[in-house]
Amino acid sequence: MSDSYLALALTSTFLAVGLFTALVVATRHQRRRAASVLETQLGSVDFVIDLKQDELNRSLTQRLVLPAINGFGTIVKRFTNEDMLNRFNHKLLLAGSPTGWNAERIVAVRVLVGVLLPALYLTISVLSGTLDKLALAGVGLVFYVGWFGPHSLLSARASRRQENIRRDLPDIMDLLTISVEAGLGFDAAVGQCITNIKGTLSDELARVMQEMQLGVARAQASAI
Repeated sequence: MSDSYLALALTSTFLAVGLFTALVVATRHQRRRAASVLETQLGSVDFVIDLKQDELNRSLTQRLVLPAINGFGTIVKRFTNEDMLNRFNHKLLLAGSPTGWNAERIVAVRVLVGVLLPALYLTISVLSGTLDKLALAGVGLVFYVGWFGPHSLLSARASRRQENIRRDLPDIMDLLTISVEAGLGFDAAVGQCITNIKGTLSDELARVMQEMQLGVARAQASAI
């Protein structure tokens, strides 16, 4: 093993461990600060909130992994092209805005799994003296899955959702036309479609109607 490989391996290991430690510490500090503010605001309330027990009841993913990804996503966002974030936001919209996911989290997963994990795998291969064609192929595979996988999954979900919308469109248009011809207003006709036809398109129409009720203009709600 050459000295350059060893230096690269040690540097990658220290950077990965240091970054993960910093993320965990920052996340725990942020959660303690939020808990302190909450306890201050609820200090005069009769019932007692056991924040520590509530934290322990959460799964390991909720307590450690997701907060670390969120913290890392905040850092990565500062160095990410705005156009890329906008493209991911558009893809998320087409995919139905999956709960708990945003552009920053997707970018964070891509960097963590597609960059840092291959670097760690390469480091282990160098330290163990097993850096060969098979190890390099494994690094390439992990990079490909981590970097392109989230975008591929998101695109597939968006495509399925768009196909469901196209399939539901004829029934929605028929009922909407009949309702308007029967004398209903447009909003009432849309309400009939939401009530009587279940599917992706009716769910999207329900979301649009909810946003309009919250004060969003019809053109803006329809474009979201």
